[in-house]
Amino acid sequence: MKWTIKNVLAAVALVVASIIAIWAMLLPPQGEVDHSILIEIAQFLVFAATLLGVESAVERFKSIIEKD
Repeated sequence: MKWTIKNVLAAVALVVASIIAIWAMLLPPQGEVDHSILIEIAQFLVFAATLLGVESAVERFKSIIEKD
């Protein structure tokens, strides 16, 4: 598998989203940032990773079809 910028961005977004989501669930309330906001950011990052990953998979599939 070739690591393109899209693949790296998707992987980084997924890892950061996972870390934020776990961190938000484990921290006690601080009064400054609500855990729901942290979870929302994690969901947006997972969504971005999904879109980048799907686009990368489609491009990979196209390149396989064009070779044949």
